[in-house]
Amino acid sequence: MNTQKIMRYSGYVAFGIFIFVFSTYLNFPYGKLKDKFFIQLEKATGIMIDATEFKTTLTLGVKLTGVELSHKSLNTPPLRIPEMTAGPSLLSLITFKPKVKFSVELPQGSLKGFMHYKGMQSQAFDLTLESVNLVRNFKDFLPADINGTIDAHVGLAGNLQTMNLTEGDANINIQQFKVDKLSVMNMAIPQISLSHITLKGNMKKDRFVVEKFDLGGEKEDLYANVTGDIQLNSRSLNQSRLNLVLKFKLSEKMKKEFGMFLPFIANALDSSGFYSLNITGTLAAPMALPKKS
Repeated sequence: MNTQKIMRYSGYVAFGIFIFVFSTYLNFPYGKLKDKFFIQLEKATGIMIDATEFKTTLTLGVKLTGVELSHKSLNTPPLRIPEMTAGPSLLSLITFKPKVKFSVELPQGSLKGFMHYKGMQSQAFDLTLESVNLVRNFKDFLPADINGTIDAHVGLAGNLQTMNLTEGDANINIQQFKVDKLSVMNMAIPQISLSHITLKGNMKKDRFVVEKFDLGGEKEDLYANVTGDIQLNSRSLNQSRLNLVLKFKLSEKMKKEFGMFLPFIANALDSSGFYSLNITGTLAAPMALPKKS
């Protein structure tokens, strides 16, 4: 048998194997696999997930539509997500350093990013939010009537299982922020409207440094900025230590609202009309003390 015939028959066999594998891939009972995965996820984390449709893609990814997310310990309605997709980068599979990209289409806005495993000591995580409206997406989960539209990017790299070996950055911008009246620590907080909230910071090892944290503007109800850092606790984030300075100025309307509170921090008022407070303690139990000007 000559070489040409061998190549022809080899091609027929390869094509037959490809058709078999491709047909199996498309007709695999992914519905049963989906249900089993969701059950295991619930047992391991308490997160309950369901989807009306589960499809595979030609790039070895998956696509879920009509997704509902909830947690068995939370008495809240499920978070409804129109569509989710996730799939690996084929090149990363060849190099044995899997990189999984994901995308979530929300009722208003989107979320996308990736997780990249480069080895036992090196991983990366990247998350981007685009035009995510708080009310349209998370109204039933917010502690108060809060509105605003978020654009954000968060990136982490290093050993993500060990916080002191991780570096990253965060850039968050909220436009047209508004919070209705609420009570915090038995203190009534009036309605607040701000044109923007901007946070920029970076994390190196177990310390998050605030590069910029601005709230509102000169002619708004609140004009504030925060500087300092947070010493992160890898075992319990709630116990992370705060080392921040808050400077803020209130409109005349807000001064009337906080009339009973302001005398206690009168010595923190400077000549330009800003109050300065040292924020210490932990994330779970922050403390604010006047910073004398």
